Amino acid sequence: MHTEPENRYTRIARKLTFARIARNWTQGEVAEQLGVALDTIHSWESGRRMPTALKLELWADALGYDLDICPKR
Repeated sequence: MHTEPENRYTRIARKLTFARIARNWTQGEVAEQLGVALDTIHSWESGRRMPTALKLELWADALGYDLDICPKR
């Protein structure tokens, strides 16, 4: 079975999912913090949809996760 390589945003979403779980937060708690629907968080974590850069940054901030999504030069 061939799988697509994991892209940068998928890796970030996976790390934020682990950060959420490590903090014992539910998807509902994250959704409430970000002002989005529970299904939105589920879609982001499952890779079905990707958040905007702003929402990604807010998600990381809510979890206390240091996120640098800008490439370094």
